[in-house]
Amino acid sequence: MKWFFKIFILILMMNSETSAQEITVFPGFWGQKYYVNSDRISVNDVGTLMKEVPVADAYWRRSKTQMSGAWVAVGAQFGFLFWQINKLKNGESGSTQLVGNIACGVIGIGLSLASNNSRQKAILSYNKLIKKKGDQSYYFEPASTGLGIGMKF
Repeated sequence: MKWFFKIFILILMMNSETSAQEITVFPGFWGQKYYVNSDRISVNDVGTLMKEVPVADAYWRRSKTQMSGAWVAVGAQFGFLFWQINKLKNGESGSTQLVGNIACGVIGIGLSLASNNSRQKAILSYNKLIKKKGDQSYYFEPASTGLGIGMKF
């Protein structure tokens, strides 16, 4: 019986997880914080990891493009704001600039939310494929002769 436990322990050690770990995201004050295991990684490191999975990389690049568009919209919004302030200062009507200001704000918020959605999809796609590649888990499962230990690939 002792040899059975020794072999079982040896099999468990040989089948330990050697694949990449999942990416975890937590919201922070200045943006999202990314972790692999308990180690914090930068956004550039996440981008490098995403290149391993084509679907996740496509979502990640789309997220970066959408966020760039959001920043352009915010810049245009500030332009409309200053233009509107200048018009009002000179005693002219600033209704056109107000419409542009509001439209750029809505576009910026929409693109920012779309960017966060694409970023979530990228991380979920990455984690899903990493689990498929090499995660193994041990679990108890009913067998015909009683309770046994199963290994899930």
